[in-house]
Amino acid sequence: CCKAAGTRCYGKQKGWAACRNECVAGPDPTDLYPSPWRCTPLGRYTPGHYMWHPPPKVQPWVRMKCSNTSVSCMETRCCQDAGLACFQKNYSWAHCKTICADGPDPTDVNNLPWKCKQLGGRTPGTAPAPMTAKWVSKICATKTENCLSSGCCQDPGHTCF
Repeated sequence: CCKAAGTRCYGKQKGWAACRNECVAGPDPTDLYPSPWRCTPLGRYTPGHYMWHPPPKVQPWVRMKCSNTSVSCMETRCCQDAGLACFQKNYSWAHCKTICADGPDPTDVNNLPWKCKQLGGRTPGTAPAPMTAKWVSKICATKTENCLSSGCCQDPGHTCF
């Protein structure tokens, strides 16, 4: 069991596990080693709220082994840039993003839907705000229109349900 509040023991690979507040299968940019985590839960969470002490640091291997935002992160499953995590769009493409929701992404170059499976841990830090793509104003509904046919919304903070 783990001593720190809000943590749980997760298995990384055979013979290694650690107490963590969360775990995403794949590489973890804060881990000393680039080998991926399996994130097998081993026991229950320790009661209480988790507090970072000290804040996590990006490890040196991230610059050499992880993807930048100009390429797919499908193979590396990790991102070089602060505040980003690798999310899968479809069977052949994944991209480093701050957040991801299934369906069309208003910051993507096209309106094809995302699957949004997170493939690895988030790189610590704060990412800049993404820019809205040009297709959004042409295809997506405004907050006063029906979004049923487009499946997306133009207005920031709105989602089509």
